This record gives sequence, C-alpha cells and structure tokens, in this order.
Amino acid sequence: CPAVPLRDLVPFPGASYPLFVGRAKTVNALDEAFTRQSGLVIALQKQSAVDDPGFADLHEIGVRAELVEFSPLPDGTLKVQVRIGRRVLIRAFSNDASGFEAEISDIGETTAIDAPDLILRAVARFERYAAIRNLRLPERWPPFGEGRHPGAVADMIAAQILLPLGQKYQLLAVLDPLKRLELVEALLDVTARPLSSA
Repeated sequence: CPAVPLRDLVPFPGASYPLFVGRAKTVNALDEAFTRQSGLVIALQKQSAVDDPGFADLHEIGVRAELVEFSPLPDGTLKVQVRIGRRVLIRAFSNDASGFEAEISDIGETTAIDAPDLILRAVARFERYAAIRNLRLPERWPPFGEGRHPGAVADMIAAQILLPLGQKYQLLAVLDPLKRLELVEALLDVTARPLSSA
C-alpha cells in the first residue's frame, strides 16, 4: 500500500485530519494512492528529525486511511484531508525513489465488553476537560451512534486530548478496547486540571 510517514501527529480511527505534505516520496505515495483510488497506510515515526525513514524508524502499529480531498498548494506542498480507518500492523516498509510503501496485516481488536458506566464516566470527564480547555466537542457527540463501543469512544476522545506524541501512540497501540477507554479516562482525570499560572 502507498504509505505516509508522519512525524508530528498520531491519528485515531474514526477521525479526519488535514495533512500538509512536502517530502517527495510522500507526494509520490499520495499520487499513487490517488491514481489507484485506493487507501493508504499512515505510519508513525519514532523520531521527528528523521527525514528519510526506514522500517526501523517507524512504530509497528499504523492506521489505514482514505483520501477525502487532495489539493496542491502554491509552495509545492500538498494539503490532503484523510479519514482514518482501522489499526494495522506494519510488517515491512519501503522507501525507494518511487515513494513510500508499506506491507501490512490487519489487526483484530479483542471483543468489546459492554461498559455503559465506564463510557458515561469517560464522556462526562471529557466534557469537563473540553470546557476547561475551551475545545469544541466533536461533531458526532456524544459518541453513542457507535453502539456504545468502548474502543470507538476511547479513540474519539484520544483524538481530542492534548498529550505528548509518545503517550498518544501508546493509546493507539492498546488493542483491548476496554483497557484503552480505562486509560483514556485516567488521563482525563490528570489532564483536566486547570493549567497553573506559575
């Protein structure tokens, strides 16, 4: 699959993101995905300073994405709107002159246990967090259209909260939906505290 390595963003399933792309190999990969009308793989770099990443420079968990909009900018870069699909395991990564490509395997999440109390607590904590941080709630809020799936709720909240990239990736890599929502809820308890003026 054509692949886009990201340095400064951890995207979560169910969300849409604008990407600003300038690396020639990434532009080639996007051209290939656009020509094929196929999806692409988003790989996450371990270090943002690496300009020409190889397999060892990437985290093993990435995501599939669908191109929604693709437009060139006057400075030669591209603005791409993507919708994030499911998590994938990156098994191999090629960065030859023609562009970035990834070989992937699908990842099956563990079966979600119904957890209505945990979901309601996490939703209420996120609403308090969003109010303190002056964040707009996601368009589909509260996230009950997903059949109250703990993993989908965790991903929706994780996409919005402010965390270092390493912590965001740790959340993305948790494949147990219930455990992921428990971690998100615990992080909201810490991150919702007002910022200190000192």
